[in-house]
Order: sequence, then C-alpha cells, then structure tokens
Amino acid sequence: MPLLSRVDALVIYTGYPANRRTVQDAVFLDYYVYEDDAEPQQWTLLTDSVRQILGYTCRKAVCNYRGRDYEAWYAPRFRSAPGRGSWPDCRD
Repeated sequence: MPLLSRVDALVIYTGYPANRRTVQDAVFLDYYVYEDDAEPQQWTLLTDSVRQILGYTCRKAVCNYRGRDYEAWYAPRFRSAPGRGSWPDCRD
C-alpha cells in the first residue's frame, strides 16, 4: 500500500480484502495500518425526531457500534452514496 501524505492522513478501504476493513492513519510522524472485520452497523431510524438543517428536513438515526453510541442526521430526500457503509442507508 502507498505511504500516506500529511494531507491524506486517514484512508479506509472497506471490503478489501473481502469482509475486512483496512485502515491507514498517521499520528505525528508514525504511520499505522491495521485490518479488522467490516461488521455492518445496525442503525435505528427515528421518524419522530425531525430537524431543519441548511433548509433540508432531516431525521435522526442512532446506532451502538463496538460499545459506542452514534447519532446521525440525514435528509431522506437524498440517497446515501455507494460505499458509505458506515452511515445509515436512509431512503424512504
């Protein structure tokens, strides 16, 4: 794998190799590469939590992943981008 520049400090390859996630990161002058299981996150879409963000009607999604709680706001009007498996697939 190529060495990272300071601009590209964090690179995540999902599905390479199959069902694995490869992460390249830099901390000061030290570079790290590690692999782990690409476990899917199980998001709960909360239809009763609605907020206006930059003029878009957004809804809240929550997830507990590897012992941490996450919260994301999404606009159902937009489809999630392919390969963005870490964010909720929020389509109405």
